[in-house]
Amino acid sequence: MSGWICLWRKIRENKLWREPRRFSKAEAFLDLLMAAAYADQEQLWGLETIQVKRGDILDTQGAMASRWGWDRKTVRSFLRVLERDNVVAIRTSRKTETGFTLVTVRNWDLYQGDVEQVAGVHSPSDSPSDSPSDSPSDAHPMPTLKQIRTSKQRNLAGDRAPAGGNAHTAKRPRKPKAATNPDLRRVVEAYIMAFRETVHKDPVIPWKKYMAIAQQLLANGRPVEEVERMIRSFFRRPPEMFERKRLYGLEHILAASGTLLVRLAAEEGQQV
Repeated sequence: MSGWICLWRKIRENKLWREPRRFSKAEAFLDLLMAAAYADQEQLWGLETIQVKRGDILDTQGAMASRWGWDRKTVRSFLRVLERDNVVAIRTSRKTETGFTLVTVRNWDLYQGDVEQVAGVHSPSDSPSDSPSDSPSDAHPMPTLKQIRTSKQRNLAGDRAPAGGNAHTAKRPRKPKAATNPDLRRVVEAYIMAFRETVHKDPVIPWKKYMAIAQQLLANGRPVEEVERMIRSFFRRPPEMFERKRLYGLEHILAASGTLLVRLAAEEGQQV
């Protein structure tokens, strides 16, 4: 059987995937693939800025061991096997407090490029992944906080299948049009301010990309004030996965938007 399937990164939040167990080698390799960056980016690691390329995984062997139910020696041996087979390249920093392992998946673009184009990772109408990184879009837009209160729906992290299609027949997503809504810039500027206050440095802003993400955050008629509250909530208490991997980009706020909306709804309910 030939061909490929789209594997949604958010499957790692599914209760079946999160079931406590010792990972097989195949599961560990899939976990690495789902953790790989979908685009070049800079990630803050301690006080150091690390250049993470498309197809890279910035992590620690201790964190991998914890996720996979292995010991660190087994993780190290597994990574060496992958490197020896020319599947990945490994770069390791052995600093005491801020050491890391940078895993580069070889030939990432060869077998992954078209999948991400079809899934619409770069389209402003889609949701990003949640992998350190980024998910394909949901079939429906994220409801607003008002809709959450009305329906009393407190679990927005469901397991809907991502939108996708055949790589040879699906149309490529259109590039986002130039932003004319002043609220888009307001969202990005709110992110810059929150990042600066938390990390104490200015973030690197890819404006075209972040304007598209701001458009997604404002989708479905969500008020810009609500998005600003989501941004402040994210930096005040980042979800554990993003805090552990130092993922503080606007795309990560979008990936965590379901969790943030539920948190805001709960906080609002406590104030009533």
